[in-house]
Amino acid sequence: MKTHNMIRRACQLALAALIVIGVSVGLSACKNDEQMARDSAEAMFKAFKNPTEESMRPYMSNAKAPIISQIESYNIDVYEFLGHVFRHFDYRIDKVTVTGDTASIEASFNNASLSSAFAAANTDYQSTDTATLAQIYQDGKEAGLEKRLMELFYKRLDEATDLTPTKATIKLTKENGSWKVDDGSVQDFASSMYGSISLSGEVEPASQSQEQPASEAQESASE
Repeated sequence: MKTHNMIRRACQLALAALIVIGVSVGLSACKNDEQMARDSAEAMFKAFKNPTEESMRPYMSNAKAPIISQIESYNIDVYEFLGHVFRHFDYRIDKVTVTGDTASIEASFNNASLSSAFAAANTDYQSTDTATLAQIYQDGKEAGLEKRLMELFYKRLDEATDLTPTKATIKLTKENGSWKVDDGSVQDFASSMYGSISLSGEVEPASQSQEQPASEAQESASE
């Protein structure tokens, strides 16, 4: 299955949706630049820590509708996804350095490894007997198979005990009185927050990612 691309894309989109949190914090804050930069990062990290629909909705409402729609096009509930992905997430801001209109924030993260969780879930999926997969496909087509894999993925994330410690430096730029995360550092620190999953590379459209599960299930059903 090509669902790894779907999960990676969902991670990218979730980050794009939440990055506005760091942008908005400094707008009304009457503090020195170092404290404003720290507060911006703090607010963003807090939003990721053990997110729930109730706590995240005020922030997600600021996200662009196309981003949320694209996540949902993968049959992924964005709040459920974030809740599982960041169930074990923790952070520490180690150092804040401000030079003019730029700032660097060194942070330490601890979270379940999405790569390890997905690998384990994929093994669980492949170990599922063909009759069960065929029935899932018959009942729900490609979406049913993807839902099954996501359930296994979430289960592996929730049960993770061997968390991955990472470090990253986030660059911020001051624009019109607010501190914004620099696009160039987004991928690096996002990868760290997700337990060092690779967020680079081309991602296939959802329509393509759904073709392989269908053929697999059809083959299973005919055996």
